[in-house]
Amino acid sequence: MSRSQNCLRLAVALLLTSAMLPALAQDEDTQPPPEERFELTDDGSVRDNETGLLWAARDNGGDIDWQGAQNYCQSQGGGWRVPSSAELLRIYYPSDDQIQDCIGKLTCRVTPLILLSGLTPWSSDRNGATEAFYVYFNDGQQYPYAMTNTQGKRALCVRNP
Repeated sequence: MSRSQNCLRLAVALLLTSAMLPALAQDEDTQPPPEERFELTDDGSVRDNETGLLWAARDNGGDIDWQGAQNYCQSQGGGWRVPSSAELLRIYYPSDDQIQDCIGKLTCRVTPLILLSGLTPWSSDRNGATEAFYVYFNDGQQYPYAMTNTQGKRALCVRNP
């Protein structure tokens, strides 16, 4: 291939590329914005668009033992239940852009769309016969606790879509 043929091919390639750039930029501009991770639904629940789960928009509002949390969520009807530790840990958000004040100077690292009255919701996971796990929304860890104890524990309900 001669030098003039190479130059001609390069010029054609440059022309085609420059002609395509505005179209590519236009395609990027017309793309829908990325979907928010959490959104308020018409029924008042909060959808996690990453997992598809629907979360209650608030916890039960006061101290509750493990069995009470189970009963509370079931009493809401419609498939509401106490989430597993893994499900609770999925909504924990370690960065500072998804936090809310929970108790005094402590923060809950979850979406502000879910209103919490405490840092430590029960999970459905048991730890033997007398303990169950809760998740601490300040550090994103799960801890075992006596199922009959109520201090600071909450019921935050979830359901499948």
